[in-house]
Amino acid sequence: MNISRKKIFYYLVSIILLIFLNFFGGLKPLKSFFNSILNPILSATQRLEGSFETTIGFWGRTKKIAQENKELTTLLKEYSFDQVAFEQLKQENLELKKLLNYEKENATDRSGIIAAIVGRDPIDSQDVFIIDRGINDGIKNYSAVTHENMLIAEIIKNDEQISFARSIFSDQSKISAKVVSSKNKVDGEVVGEKGLALRMKLIPPEVELKKNDLIITAGLEDNLPAGIVIGRVETVEKPVNTFFQEAIILPLQSFDQINFVKVISQ
Repeated sequence: MNISRKKIFYYLVSIILLIFLNFFGGLKPLKSFFNSILNPILSATQRLEGSFETTIGFWGRTKKIAQENKELTTLLKEYSFDQVAFEQLKQENLELKKLLNYEKENATDRSGIIAAIVGRDPIDSQDVFIIDRGINDGIKNYSAVTHENMLIAEIIKNDEQISFARSIFSDQSKISAKVVSSKNKVDGEVVGEKGLALRMKLIPPEVELKKNDLIITAGLEDNLPAGIVIGRVETVEKPVNTFFQEAIILPLQSFDQINFVKVISQ
């Protein structure tokens, strides 16, 4: 107990002495000594703290910039998709107007139904396409599918709302045909050659054919009218050991970019 009281007494005396010395400036040399040691440490700590805050701020800004860049990239993609869709819609609208103007300027006694090409047959995507008109719209099987009075396909199957049309380039396609200037009811049969060309077969030898002669439908099929343009003669062939002539027929335009058609029945 006596030892504890002595320690307390010494502590009090030391504290009073330190206060007295500090008041009269006696601790200045000691304070200067400790300041010279602690100030560099404090400065380094402050610099480290500032550097750490700067680094944290940099990575925070980098993350924010990356997120903003991602959002801008997404918006740009959406804008690009919208722009492509708009351009496609505009092109389809111009094509439809062109087709309607053609029908108006080249009016005939043939009634028809305007339809849009909406897809391809999953089983035969090369030769068969789908249009957005069907039985409910008056579409009949084996009707002519045309574009600007040129035959491009015939209806082979339909249901209430859509129809399937087979291209005249299909090797399954066979259309009775004649030369536009011919007095015959029919001059031959135009068949497709697997998308490569059209060939007119079974042409009697007395039929005179020459390059650029216009070939039209003869109208012998059910629901496929006569007088629709198929194409023009490119070359005339006379195969060996056969009675009939043949001719390579080329369409008057490309069918690759067509989006709207007119379906015509007898």
